[in-house]
Amino acid sequence: MPRRTRRTTTVVAAWLVAVLVATGLVPAAASEPASAVTLTVADRWWAGQAVTMEIEAVHDGLPAPRVFLTVDGTARTVVPLVDGRATFELSDRHTTVGEHRLDVWQGPSADPASAWSTASADVQVVAPTRPVVRDARVYGDPAVVGIDLTGTDLPLAGEIELASTGGTVLGTAPLVGGVAELPVTGTERVSRYRVTQRDTATGTVLSTWVLDARVAPRPVAVTVEHPRTWRHGSPVEVTVRVTSDLGPDVPVAGEVVLSRWASAATTVEASLRDGKATFRVDPEHFGLGTAVPFFVWYDGTAWFADSPRVRRDVTVKPPLTTRTDLDHDGPWTYGTAERVTLKVTAEDGARVDGRAVLSLDGRTVRSVTVVDGRAHVWFGATAVEPGTRRFEVRFTPSSSRYDTGGGTLRTTVERARPKVRLTMPTTTYRVGADLGRAEPGLVRVRTAGLPERGKLVLQTRDPSARNDGWRTRSGVTWRLTASDRGDQKVRIPAKLLRRADGGRGSVYLRVRYVPADTQHVSTVVSPPLRIRRT
Repeated sequence: MPRRTRRTTTVVAAWLVAVLVATGLVPAAASEPASAVTLTVADRWWAGQAVTMEIEAVHDGLPAPRVFLTVDGTARTVVPLVDGRATFELSDRHTTVGEHRLDVWQGPSADPASAWSTASADVQVVAPTRPVVRDARVYGDPAVVGIDLTGTDLPLAGEIELASTGGTVLGTAPLVGGVAELPVTGTERVSRYRVTQRDTATGTVLSTWVLDARVAPRPVAVTVEHPRTWRHGSPVEVTVRVTSDLGPDVPVAGEVVLSRWASAATTVEASLRDGKATFRVDPEHFGLGTAVPFFVWYDGTAWFADSPRVRRDVTVKPPLTTRTDLDHDGPWTYGTAERVTLKVTAEDGARVDGRAVLSLDGRTVRSVTVVDGRAHVWFGATAVEPGTRRFEVRFTPSSSRYDTGGGTLRTTVERARPKVRLTMPTTTYRVGADLGRAEPGLVRVRTAGLPERGKLVLQTRDPSARNDGWRTRSGVTWRLTASDRGDQKVRIPAKLLRRADGGRGSVYLRVRYVPADTQHVSTVVSPPLRIRRT
């Protein structure tokens, strides 16, 4: 059916040639065409046939490197040339049934207006009266591919070679009455056939076709595996399996889509491997609730069909809550270093790691690392003043699985309580004994962790006196400084050691310690010391 035609068009820069000839720089013979394109192509062929087009082009007497091709003024294609020649194949990718115009030109750009030379051809593509690929089939089904040339005017004898467009030969069969039958397994992933008709005796190619294989995609089934409960901060895995009735020997390939909505507005994709794909989903992208939907579907290929959208409902919860407890070792007394302990546990009982910021009365005092749900913060002896204090902690977990948390602790820091003791070498005397001017004594003051500064005031109690209660003896005081290291030797006036009635019995002494810093240290008295008269 195809008839070859040859068309050549040349364009010469006439004004330039005329100038060169007039000046004698170029002989008159040089006025021959400087640019030419030759196009040789059949003017009629069957739809589906692969028709070759021969192109030759020269410019300035030299082979052109490339030309431009359009079909009906569109679908512009660059055709590279070798030594000014090329064989270009036209198929149904370039033309449809009907009449078309082919334009080939060479020039400095793809703009036809700048062409140095052009060539054109009017061609016609005619539909066979019968489909050349006789029957449609479903991918995966063993089948016999029938090639039928009875709807054309081509020879009805010869041999048919069936191949992929990539050149893989699928089989050969003789044409019998214009029909060849070639069995295929059905799992060849070939969407277009390249069919070659040859003369049986000489092997001469009679016709070449590039045809749709007429393979319909096979239905698939989608199964989805996932946890029923999701929690913000804890990524989950969603496993999708796509299968067909062909079994595991022919795994489904392609892409699986997961979306929060039934539409494809917000989606993620994963590739199937051996028919399986796994998504790692962040529940943060889903709202909280007990029936939160997501959708999964298989995005079909030429071999396997699109699947319906599969809906799954899950329960989405917030991150695991955390509880932060604050405590310290015992009664907190100013002047003694104290340890504050943080314990962080989640609602599932896990000990949570992270970072904690501790504040005291609204002022940040420390940032600590929490390991295995526990951290300790030491406060120096004088770091926290006496009174009711409020500790507050803000906890940030290291894992998004857990929520942030915090806690408070109200505690009372007591003023320091010194220990005061009065000792004397002799505490028993006869009634008539001469006690002298004074009896030496020793006062020891111990305040935990603090230097002992302050004042010692003597107090006495004489059961024989009219006022038999404890009396503060004015004028009998001693200064106590840090240099005394808590030990102060004092002299007690002898008259304070005698009973008011001058007889036998007891007199009691004690000292009252008045600290220099009464805001942080308590005033205390020593245990009484008994002076006996015999």
